[in-house]
Amino acid sequence: MTDYNPYILGFVHHRDQRGDLWLPLQEALSRFGDLPSRYGLLPSQQGRRQRPSLNLALGAVIQRALERMPDLKRVIHDFYTDWHRDWRREFGIDPEPLFNRLDGESVVRWLARHRDTLERIDRFPLRRSLEESGLIRRDVLNSIPDARLLEKSIEMLERRQRRLADGAGGWSGSGLLQRLRLRRGLDRLGRRIGVLPSRIDPGLARVYADELNSAFGLFCDTGGISCDGLQPRQGRGVEFEYARRDRSFLSLGSEIGDCTARPWHQIDRHTENIYWTVMPWLLDRNYQILKVHWDGHLVMKVHLLPLATYEAGGLHMFLAVDAMETGLVLRHDIEGEGRLPVTVVAEILEQTRSEILRIADAMGMEDVYAELFSNNPLVREWLQGQERIFLDVNRLHKVDDLEDVFELGCRLARDCDMPEPDHLFMEIQFRNTQLMSHQTQRRTIKGFASLRRGRLSGLAMGHVIGV
Repeated sequence: MTDYNPYILGFVHHRDQRGDLWLPLQEALSRFGDLPSRYGLLPSQQGRRQRPSLNLALGAVIQRALERMPDLKRVIHDFYTDWHRDWRREFGIDPEPLFNRLDGESVVRWLARHRDTLERIDRFPLRRSLEESGLIRRDVLNSIPDARLLEKSIEMLERRQRRLADGAGGWSGSGLLQRLRLRRGLDRLGRRIGVLPSRIDPGLARVYADELNSAFGLFCDTGGISCDGLQPRQGRGVEFEYARRDRSFLSLGSEIGDCTARPWHQIDRHTENIYWTVMPWLLDRNYQILKVHWDGHLVMKVHLLPLATYEAGGLHMFLAVDAMETGLVLRHDIEGEGRLPVTVVAEILEQTRSEILRIADAMGMEDVYAELFSNNPLVREWLQGQERIFLDVNRLHKVDDLEDVFELGCRLARDCDMPEPDHLFMEIQFRNTQLMSHQTQRRTIKGFASLRRGRLSGLAMGHVIGV
């Protein structure tokens, strides 16, 4: 799309220039765009179209960092803990509910109550228990090395369970298989956070509250252990989780098929691909992607970040819903099988609104506004049915712009012994006036869906219609 040229947010440290930028996309590409092959993100190949992109240096750093560690969540948390900005003192906003959905104190309390159980599972005599059960032949067990014993035994017991599911007779291995699955879940979590869950300290538990919540959900109603205080997903109805700050974050757009997918996974090919903006999103503590599930399957993602604007009364903060993008299962504008009924789409949207407002309440934010554009016409129709507020996009600001994300990217580069990026760019749809046809006669004024209006009044109608 050669005519697609919105202004995008940037931060550069290039030659004699350092600081924030707000410039058109095509100018950013011509001045700062690089080829993927330069950073090893795509092999150089004769005859391939050489198309420059943004944020490739940062992408290479993130790729290297994720080769060294399972995720970047702790790195992000520690960086922002030391960053000069105090959101609670300066804005009266708690940023933690945008980092973990579940209150970390709930996880800390659950750990205190059930640490003995976790320690017993850590000490679970795996090989001896399998031998005593008689469910796997001893010669087969002896042929499996310790490093593969857990995964291989689960695989064999699950296969045997499936064979016996429709046959006569009972299955005596359910209890053992359940304990093995619990052990596997805790082992995987331990590799992610760098310590056995039974030995995790309260500070680290607060950082990984959502991951611990998901892992400990395996214990729900198991062996008399309750999930009191936890909120694990059950795979039924509408459920939510935050995107993890690991490799899966980079492929989330491809799961949905929206404009942040890798280009070959994008469904709407006429829409400009902005995969380049995913990299700074991953590092930004104050930018979050809410994953929406229906019956255990990802169906939508919602992009959230706090923004600021100026009115006569001073600075006002609000929670911005910067995008609501759905997968094919919710899209009735594209023919195909397996589409959910429109009534289910409506239910998902209403419950998502409630979840967004819950997050805003936890952060201490009254005003919640949403971008009207979506890849799904049903979502656009739902958004356009909400009360409208008009804002001047030139007065919308992201706190610290991209300076914090840029500094974190440079720190990661140094830790990985790589060159520091000299630029960083991010698209914020709230400030993009090219997503839909203009709703007003003034090109910098844009309408948004008001999911909840607090103290922010918006622009008077005279400004909106250009009088």
